[in-house]
Amino acid sequence: MSLGRAEAGKGFVRERVALTIAAAAIVLRIALAAAAVSTQGIETLHAPDSPGYLEPAWEMLHTATFSRAGEPDIVRTPGYPLLLLPGLLIDHLEAWTVLLQALLAGTTVLAVYGLALELFHRRAAVAAAALYALEPLSVLYAARVLSETLFTACLTWGLLLLARLAGRRDDPFQDLRVTAACAGGLLSMAALVRPVAYPIALAAGLSAAWFALRRSAPPATRWRPVLLLTATALVPVLLWQARNAVVADYGGLAAIVDVNSYFYQGASTDAAVQGVPFYQQQAELGYHDVEIYLARNPEQRSWSPARRFDYMGSTGLARVLAHPWVYLGIHLRGMARVAVDPGGVEYLRLFGAYPTHGGLLGRVVDQGLWATLLQVFHERPGLLLTETLFGGFLAAIYLLVARGAILATPRSRRAWILCVVVAGFLWFASGGPQSLSRFRHPIMPLLCTLAGAGLAARRDEAEG
Repeated sequence: MSLGRAEAGKGFVRERVALTIAAAAIVLRIALAAAAVSTQGIETLHAPDSPGYLEPAWEMLHTATFSRAGEPDIVRTPGYPLLLLPGLLIDHLEAWTVLLQALLAGTTVLAVYGLALELFHRRAAVAAAALYALEPLSVLYAARVLSETLFTACLTWGLLLLARLAGRRDDPFQDLRVTAACAGGLLSMAALVRPVAYPIALAAGLSAAWFALRRSAPPATRWRPVLLLTATALVPVLLWQARNAVVADYGGLAAIVDVNSYFYQGASTDAAVQGVPFYQQQAELGYHDVEIYLARNPEQRSWSPARRFDYMGSTGLARVLAHPWVYLGIHLRGMARVAVDPGGVEYLRLFGAYPTHGGLLGRVVDQGLWATLLQVFHERPGLLLTETLFGGFLAAIYLLVARGAILATPRSRRAWILCVVVAGFLWFASGGPQSLSRFRHPIMPLLCTLAGAGLAARRDEAEG
């Protein structure tokens, strides 16, 4: 009896430590938002992409339709606008959204703790949770009306549940139907927040089915969890695609993919080939003014939005394929920016010390990272100081990740591989001309998990 009470006491202490770290993370995120609002006003919490989520959310609240300007919206997905509904309903959008996002970030801290506990041990879990609680991108984007915090919470919790499924050594699906259903549901929700998670949800469902076929367990044990995982991961996104096909004759999940193909991937390739600035090429294509776009493509005035987006997607892809090596360089440089950009610019924007539009992205795409850093050193020394501060934190994370990879032995090799593959996919998918630190946000929980192992690892453990 005393042994059981001792174990229960240890479990309570573990949970209390994790909850304390999560609570501190919530307070930190709310404090940052409050400081920004007190100095810059409530509008500083908005970003250029915010209206794209707010308009369909407003239509959902007042007309019960997902639309913009009276037309079905096929550019965005409904995940993040749903989060905005409570704030719109009580007419305190920013305050309520920041509160919800701070709470979501706190739950992500708990997910990081659980993931590190699943892969390593308690010391690593505590270290990983503490690192993510302080992680600058997570702190920042909880204070912005943007989808990053919700997306990262859904993805990290979904990955944690998948890791628990993969970590079972006997029969990963035995008595885990609820876990499987929740994992699939969270992955589909992540895809409905940001379409980049669609391949992850698809791969999870198909991989589960493939794994079950190889097991010797009775059919009911194998297939019930598999069907739940596959259905909950795929059915919601397939239903949204069906909705797009019905209301707008568009077969994709979100037309933002086609917009990016035309105005980012295609435009950056053309700009590099023609030797013109990237932002100039975007403007000439009509990125900021639909009338400029229609003047270049007058036949499209009579086209439906779906047909126009299909054209953008195929044309952007054709431009990339016409110069694949040019775009490959652009994509790889984008991946490099995602990996090394500290994100200090976004903090300055939050506090009104840097322009909301434009800034470094076009200069980095046109001139390269090193030339941009030299100009920043002369023009904005305050920005260089901020970038150096956050860059030091990021460098420490990478060093700890490397140490953890060398010294820490994961409990489950399958769960370890799962985390590495997802992180690698997100990093590759984030490449391109639009890539900056913002796209590293959903990868940071995984990096902090591995960094926690590096921080808590002992050399004698590796030798033992």
